[in-house]
Amino acid sequence: MKKRIRNTLSALPIVLPLVFTLLFLQYLPPRFNITLYTDHIEGEGLGATFLCTPEPFINNYKVYFYFGSQLKNVEIHDIHYDVKELTFEFSDVTEADLLRFDVNAYGMNLGSHLMRMDQTMETDALTVGPTEDGSGTHIVFKNPTSVTEFRLAQDFIPAWFWVWYWSIFALVSILSALVLGIIIEKYHVIRRPLLHMAAVAAVLIAGCFFCGSLPFAEYKTFLLNWCIVLFVAVLINALTFPFLGTLLTMCFVMFWYEANYFIILFRYKPIVPADLQAISTAKEVLASYSLTPTWQMLVGFAVVIFYMVAIVMEWRSNPHKQSIGKKIALRAAGIAAACLMLFFSVHNPIYNSLISFQWDAMLLNNFHKDGMVVTFLKSLESARVEKPEGYSREIVEGYLKEYQSQNIPENNEAVRPTNIIMVMNEAFSDLRIAGLNESVDVMPFIDSLRENTIQGYLGVSVYGGGTCNTEFEALTGNSMAFMGTGSYPYTENVTKPLFSLASFMNGMGYDTYAFHANEESNWNRDKVYPNLGFGRFYSISDFEAFGFVEKLHNYPADRTDYAFMESVDAEEADQPRFLFDVTMQNHAYYDHWEDVEEAENVKELELGFDGKVYLSLVKASDEAVKGLVETYQNSDEPTMIVFFGDHQPSLVRSTQQQIYTKNDSMQKYWSKYFIWTNYEMESDTNLMFSANYMPLIITERCGIKLPPYLMMLKELYEKYPVITAQGVIDRDGNVYDSVVQLMDDPLIKKYQYIQFANMFDQIDDAWFVAE
Repeated sequence: MKKRIRNTLSALPIVLPLVFTLLFLQYLPPRFNITLYTDHIEGEGLGATFLCTPEPFINNYKVYFYFGSQLKNVEIHDIHYDVKELTFEFSDVTEADLLRFDVNAYGMNLGSHLMRMDQTMETDALTVGPTEDGSGTHIVFKNPTSVTEFRLAQDFIPAWFWVWYWSIFALVSILSALVLGIIIEKYHVIRRPLLHMAAVAAVLIAGCFFCGSLPFAEYKTFLLNWCIVLFVAVLINALTFPFLGTLLTMCFVMFWYEANYFIILFRYKPIVPADLQAISTAKEVLASYSLTPTWQMLVGFAVVIFYMVAIVMEWRSNPHKQSIGKKIALRAAGIAAACLMLFFSVHNPIYNSLISFQWDAMLLNNFHKDGMVVTFLKSLESARVEKPEGYSREIVEGYLKEYQSQNIPENNEAVRPTNIIMVMNEAFSDLRIAGLNESVDVMPFIDSLRENTIQGYLGVSVYGGGTCNTEFEALTGNSMAFMGTGSYPYTENVTKPLFSLASFMNGMGYDTYAFHANEESNWNRDKVYPNLGFGRFYSISDFEAFGFVEKLHNYPADRTDYAFMESVDAEEADQPRFLFDVTMQNHAYYDHWEDVEEAENVKELELGFDGKVYLSLVKASDEAVKGLVETYQNSDEPTMIVFFGDHQPSLVRSTQQQIYTKNDSMQKYWSKYFIWTNYEMESDTNLMFSANYMPLIITERCGIKLPPYLMMLKELYEKYPVITAQGVIDRDGNVYDSVVQLMDDPLIKKYQYIQFANMFDQIDDAWFVAE
């Protein structure tokens, strides 16, 4: 009996990951169904709810239902176990009564919850109070034509359910361990490989747990991740010591999960292959964040350490002595088994059906649903820019002749500035476009610009980070839409001279200067800028040599940045100049005030702490750019100032929920821009376009004849003014999730072919010459 108990206990660590995977992810997932009871609905509209906690990818777990006068109850299925509050959205309804909701799972009724209100509460969007008979909640929607959100903060899963659920888990585990103990007793040789397999599964489960993936993880893709990681472990075991590969693989996977946890926390998307080429930049950025482990992470570490100790103890307690021939045979079998696992893991219908060429939110969704390892591998595949289908140099040469035959004269009425100053301001954006209260004006100077000014919103491909990608688009006219998920051209592709505004302006007789108030190696700029045509690059060491560098928010302040640029500009005033400046002041993280002065109109704002810090920094940027404009306002030289933000800030989730109130998939991918001149220029205060059109917009307004490449961009702009990696908007306002949806359009295909030729093949220099 004692032996049987001992065998069962020794088999328990092996069966626990298996039982968890089978029950939790496949046969008994903790998902719940809600029945919502309603009455007295005025109007005919739509309702929606979310099946998971608020995440950047929440729309992928959003279900719609009819919500109108004929409705009595709504059935909502597959709500995740970690939902702590029910979130509903309603539209086209003026009034409604919500009475109660029932919860059930696996055919069991888990309880009925009355939705009673004791007092009336009012917000900008709705009035909520008790029904006439006090049996539920009466809601009055103030603006029925817009989507109104209603949240019910209530933990609807009773404690007894979890006792029942984990009792089932424990019973199945013990019975499985009992059976396995009997099998191992008879065939003891299988214990070690089974323990290694269980250890690999355990580290994946632990990583999913503290990264928040368990509610979304799917059984089949979890097995794919397990097979791929096990392949690495078995291969190293076969080539070295029989346990070393498993231990090293577990450590690496745990570290990888930990890194992903913090990257997702700060950037809302997982690590992608291109991040590995930007490690120096990442280390510099992460130094400003608080990397505090969570209790879930500590639990995960404990689980992994337990299995590592179990593996070591197993090998120390039972060292197998084998002949040389048997060792060679076992190693060969291990290598063969590893290769078979890898082959079948990446050559099967499930793996082939998975995609990762999506916007950031979908990439995070893939990480949680498909698993860390598979998502990384699929991103690695999509990050490679393959030759477009049907592409040839001859086709691109035909496009060139087409544009060369067009005789478009110069705009002789436009003034050609002798001084062009282009500023990409770190994390500068106007969050009012995403839903922030319109009365919160932290950029009064920029908003006041009307005369000789073009301003509006700029579509970008990144959110919360990836500065260099907006810079790449704005300088070169290329689009990240064709570059693949997680790609950073500055670290991967700009390895040879490439057309940019700098190289073009240099060809037009301008001296070209780049400025960045950080290390010159940041995003590989010291190698990229010469390839883009910049004649001189001033980095933080040059700023410091200039004199005192005033800091704000622990970074060089915008006003100091501009002061240095102005001093260099003054010294070179005898030649036409093109100056490009990348600032640092507003860089994340927004968790402290220190020397940041709180803007007056955010003090009473109901917004998260980090949101107030960020908006106050935007106010400081507005004041600094006011000084920059005033410096050149009365200059005798015709001067153009181009100012734009690279992306929106990375704010904590609760603050995002307060800001992003619009049902718009691209609301996080707009930054602010303006183009101002100290001479007469036609104004436009509501011009929206994406960053890749910046070379076209600037060149046209400088009165310079367009080269064929910019003529192509102009043709494209007239039909699709916004093209980003996160979506496309056409001239009529239609929104497309991805450029992939438009690949049948010959104009889009033309853009793709020319960009590929420009970046990855040979292209005629005549594309970039204005004759």
